[in-house]
This record gives sequence, structure tokens and C-alpha cells, in this order.
Amino acid sequence: MGKYYRIILLSLLCWFIHLNMVGAEPYRVVVNSTLNVRPAPNMVSPAIGTLNNNEQIEVAEIKKGWAQIEYKGRKGYVHCKYIVPASQSQATTPVTSTPQERFIVLSIVGLCAISLIIRRIKKGESLTGIYHIINLASLLAIFGLELYYFFGIGGDIWFCYPERVGWLKTVIHFFVFGAIVFYQIRSYFATLVEIQENIKQKINYCIGKYSVIALVLLAIISLIYEMNIEGYIAIAFVVAQLIQMGLILWAHGRHFFYGIINVIFYLAGAVATLWVIANFLFLLAIVVIAIFALQMIGSTANNPPSKEEYY
Repeated sequence: MGKYYRIILLSLLCWFIHLNMVGAEPYRVVVNSTLNVRPAPNMVSPAIGTLNNNEQIEVAEIKKGWAQIEYKGRKGYVHCKYIVPASQSQATTPVTSTPQERFIVLSIVGLCAISLIIRRIKKGESLTGIYHIINLASLLAIFGLELYYFFGIGGDIWFCYPERVGWLKTVIHFFVFGAIVFYQIRSYFATLVEIQENIKQKINYCIGKYSVIALVLLAIISLIYEMNIEGYIAIAFVVAQLIQMGLILWAHGRHFFYGIINVIFYLAGAVATLWVIANFLFLLAIVVIAIFALQMIGSTANNPPSKEEYY
């Protein structure tokens, strides 16, 4: 028996050594300028530093598209798109985006255009009938694509990074996608109101709306004061959303199928919109300021000063 124990222990030791050798595989950074290092494996976390092109790093683990490294004595993460094994040819060029990512982004732009055209046709009126159905289907498709893009394939906002698309395209994309995000938020809330008008029944969204506001505030407080209450926040948020879903289904009464569609639209829209806001917050703020400034300029042009004001 002692011989078998020694063989097992030796095998385990070799396996452990193999894992450590694999985990410490050297990689090389492949970007046009610098690569952000983040404290968590997501695009929302603020960067804790940067790595230069061709800089060599030791990767401890790769999981869900993110590589764990050690950066200045602390754990950090970089996206796997921008690193290659150190043994790979120096001729490798940076990956801007994958065909799947480009297809999803362009599809979102196209669906937003369809929704916008429908609203232009109705000239600001509430959508009813076939217009309401097409708009609802377009927004549902947008939310589904966004959720798949961020959570399914781990996509990021590559189209707004100068080191990946250049400064000119970054500026253009900056305003285009800022306007899309702004329109998506407005259209989401407008469609929730139109659903009530189409079923001729008032739906109370207060619980869902205020739970989202509470979630954001509590998350900020938790981060500032380093309170480990994320689990309690998540449970309370889920309970609030379940109550909201029940209220939506109750309001639809006999139209149960349409009620299910409304629930899916509400939840998918809420999650996708929150995630998009988290990724585009700075971008959205600039676009809102720009729209407000244009409205102020337009109102001034439409209301010229009186004769007394010329003197």
C-alpha cells in the first residue's frame, strides 16, 4: 500500500507542478498604444494601470475572456484579445474587433434606426397598432443583442477607443453611439407608457423604478465605505423585481401572453439599459449637455430680441 501512496503523491505533485507551469505562461501585449489593467474582469472597473505594446506579462489564469496577471504587487486583469503567447511571431497585429462583435454593433445601429424612423413617421405621437408592435420588437431585439454582447461574448466598447480605431473614428463613434444610448433610454420609457395606452390599463412601475434607484445608491455607498452588503442588495433587488413582474401580469388581466411579453421587455430593457449606462456614462453625459446646448441655441434663434433690446 505504501508504494501506491507514493505513486499517488508523486502524481499529484507532478500535476501541481504542471498547473503552476501552465498558469505562469508568458504572454505579450499586442496593442497600438497601451492596454488597460483592471482590478476586476469587466470593462466597468476603473483601470489601475496600463501596459505598453510588446510588454511581456505572466498570466496566472484565463477565464471568460480575461487574463489574470500580477501588476505592481496586486491582482489585475487584461482582456485576452490584446495578448498573445510570447512565443508567437512579433508580426502579430492588434485585434480591433471580431466579425461577430461588428455584426452585433451594426445590427443595434440598424434596429435603432428602424425605431427612430417609426417615431418620425408618427411625428411624436404615441405608437399604436402595427407601429407599436414593430417598435416593441425592434427594442426587444436591441436589448437581447446588448445582453448577449456584454454577457455572452464579453464584448467591450472597442469602437470608442482611439488606440483601436483611430481618433477620427473615435470622435464620430462617440457622438453616434452617445445619441443611440440617449435615444434608447428615452424610447424604453416611452414604450412602457405606450404599452399601458395600448392595453387601456394603467400599470404601476414604481416598485421596479425605485428599486433600481436604490440599487445604484446602495452600490455606490457599498463601494465608498467598503461594506460587504452586495448579497443583501441583490436579494432585495430581485424580490422587488419579482413583485413588479407580478403587478405587470396582474394589470394585463386576460391578456396573459401580452403580459409575458411586457415582463420580458421590462426586465431585458432594465438590465440592458443599466449596463449600457454603466459603460457609456461619461459619453451619455456629454451628449446630454450637447443636446441641451443645441436646444438653448435653437430657442434663442426662434425668439429674437424685441426692438427695445437692440438699443
